[in-house]
Amino acid sequence: MFSSGSVILNFFTPIRRNTMRLSILHCSALASICFVTSVSAGTLLIDFTSNDNLPAVPSSSADFAVADGAVELAATVNQINADTNNAGTGNVVAVTGVGIDAGVEILTGSGFSAGSGSRDGVAILDGYIFASFDNSSIEITGLEEIAAGTLVTVTSYAIGDADDQISTQEITYNGVTTPAPGPSNASEPSEPFTFTKVDGVDSLIVTSVRNGRFSNINGVSLTFVPEPSSLALLGLGGLLVARRRR
Repeated sequence: MFSSGSVILNFFTPIRRNTMRLSILHCSALASICFVTSVSAGTLLIDFTSNDNLPAVPSSSADFAVADGAVELAATVNQINADTNNAGTGNVVAVTGVGIDAGVEILTGSGFSAGSGSRDGVAILDGYIFASFDNSSIEITGLEEIAAGTLVTVTSYAIGDADDQISTQEITYNGVTTPAPGPSNASEPSEPFTFTKVDGVDSLIVTSVRNGRFSNINGVSLTFVPEPSSLALLGLGGLLVARRRR
């Protein structure tokens, strides 16, 4: 009986070993997916201020997350003084976020504050880039840290300090300018604008098109996550490798 039991044990041992080996490979494949997701997702938050509203009302990642649920709450809000960093000087302000270090240059516009208007003291909205009879625009550079094929979402706040100052917003990326959907009411930013990162195209321009006389940019959030299709292919590849090794 003991001898027979030994034969049965020896018969099943290779099966258990192969099963364990396969399970380990499957777990490795799944772990690689989780790892890529964690290092590939990220957030960049920008809030414009001016000399008129310093010290600026502090804004938080939670404030930006209201409009874009993909905002990483651990992200730092980069407050940029639009008066100190004058437009057209080529001055690029270094900004940092979760999973990305980038740069911001004010192309047109200067600093302004909400003063005593309804936006005064409101996070993100109390200070902004302002232009009269011209468009306000910024360029975000340094996007090479975002992998090609990654889904990128840009949300722009272009509200000013009065309801009649809400302006149309445009995003220019990879040579194409696309109007961003406007706010549904005076207290909301644009609807999120989404595009797919192209290899070698590492900057974008956010423009506030003047509404009659004024144009404004209060702040911008940028988030990025891997496309679901890319993760699916990665997982399939990992499982195929596991199957081949089997």
